[in-house]
Amino acid sequence: MTCGQDCGLPIKRAVIAFAVDTKKVSIIGLFYGGRDYETMLNESE
Repeated sequence: MTCGQDCGLPIKRAVIAFAVDTKKVSIIGLFYGGRDYETMLNESE
């Protein structure tokens, strides 16, 4: 589902942060709307 088309939100750019392990992929976050995701991810470490 693309939220910009299906749920009426005007999202133009989104970043999905994820981590890959040997047996799974974990979604760390979904960032959109010009948010400073690099700083947010560095603070959570």
